[in-house]
Amino acid sequence: MPEDAIEVSYARTELSESASYALRRTYPAGELLEEIERTLDRLEWSPAEERRAQSEVPGGYEAGWMEWVDATVDPPQRVQSWHAKWHDRDDNTLTYQLRYMGDDRGLVHVWIQRLTPEFQRISDSLRAVVLPQVMAEARKAQESSRPALTQGEADYLAGDAGEETLSSDYLVVRPVYRGSSETADDRATFDGRTYYYDKSETLLTDEHFRRDGVSVFELQTKDGTGLGRMGVEVLLTREGSHRLEEWTAAHLEEFLGTFLGGELQEAARVKGPLNREIIIWDLSEEEAEAVQERLLGPSPGLRYPGTPLADGK
Repeated sequence: MPEDAIEVSYARTELSESASYALRRTYPAGELLEEIERTLDRLEWSPAEERRAQSEVPGGYEAGWMEWVDATVDPPQRVQSWHAKWHDRDDNTLTYQLRYMGDDRGLVHVWIQRLTPEFQRISDSLRAVVLPQVMAEARKAQESSRPALTQGEADYLAGDAGEETLSSDYLVVRPVYRGSSETADDRATFDGRTYYYDKSETLLTDEHFRRDGVSVFELQTKDGTGLGRMGVEVLLTREGSHRLEEWTAAHLEEFLGTFLGGELQEAARVKGPLNREIIIWDLSEEEAEAVQERLLGPSPGLRYPGTPLADGK
């Protein structure tokens, strides 16, 4: 542990141990991250596959940071987070997580956790039972913290400026039905339920989404704990916003399906008028990056809110 560490805490059980501390290191803490990797390499810890993929992203350590707004605190605060896993020869797992919270980009909080293989087996068994409920609660918390439209977005949608749209033919939003309808000519399964739809009936296609409005965020619990699962947000154009708001206002309690590459990714019941974005939920980092690449083309790592497009737009 660094000599200048503050707010130090440590805990240990038979199956795990953890430590946390804070350091005065300026974002993105590149020297600290390099020192962590050198130390673990010397101790013969091997990076997990997701860490190897992250280290190969152009842009180095800064590209590996995620950013979101924690709306569970008052006032809401911006959070930057970096995490990675390693394994040793005995199959123990070591996880590092670094966070900058609020506007203080000079104080980094570090959490370290070591888990034994037995702990992992118990955790995996519980995860299969508990995770679906946790993810549902996290999604609900995330949805409730995201405003329908900010004033800036409302001004944008009311303006006349040109906007660049998607051109991938990959993302389509259309009505879906729990029971077969007269016009339905296809069906798909989501979350164990069958939905019917008409392939010619589309509400939103690539021309209704803003190319500069594609970004990712990490799902969190109500207390702000990151779940390591991602969402991809795609903001609507003016026309897309008007179409979605008009349809959802007239079809409360009906279902709206989000399709990626022709596959049903999401089927959500309409609870009220929507006019801001479409969100693709519960993805791994690799899945989120694949979706982003299909929407935007090849890009240097995940694109978080506020990040310019790779081509500078």
